[in-house]
Amino acid sequence: MYTDKSANAMVVNNAMFSIVIPLYNKKAFIKKCIDSVLVQSYSDFELIIVDDGSTDGSLSVVSSFDDARIKVLTQENAGPGPARNKGIVESTNEWVAFLDADDVWTHTHLEELKLLIEEFKDAGIVSTRSVERDVGQALTMLENDRHWVRRRVDYFKEAELTKGLLNSSSVAIRRVVFKKVGYFTNLP
Repeated sequence: MYTDKSANAMVVNNAMFSIVIPLYNKKAFIKKCIDSVLVQSYSDFELIIVDDGSTDGSLSVVSSFDDARIKVLTQENAGPGPARNKGIVESTNEWVAFLDADDVWTHTHLEELKLLIEEFKDAGIVSTRSVERDVGQALTMLENDRHWVRRRVDYFKEAELTKGLLNSSSVAIRRVVFKKVGYFTNLP
């Protein structure tokens, strides 16, 4: 169940999320990354962390979390594409959201994705806006700043005009899409 706090009403979930984090030697970042998932305002998800052969103790940080929604998988180092693919294959929900191990989400990220899914019911991929910053810089946007316009995007047309239209840590993709178009590779 998802609670719409603004209306004090219960809404039945039509879309639950599987979150996939590929992890390789991100010990300095993974705690903040996982914390940003566990404090989501929309909490109906499973978190799949795929350790891609880390050698820096990243897995010990992950092991310190005690939350039934977390599932940890391991594999020999193969790169982020195969790590994401392993998470997708092991996922159990209709939508797969991705988060890189050195990124964080605002606490309303999944809630915003859910709103987009409800608004664009035929979409195979939805994305929020992302903000890039260097380590140590303050985040300049407000988490509750939702004045951005929601819109349909012709990805290929937009990609011709700009670089980096989508960020892997800002998207959710229907699992069935992967069966239709294929899975990730290690290419950017």
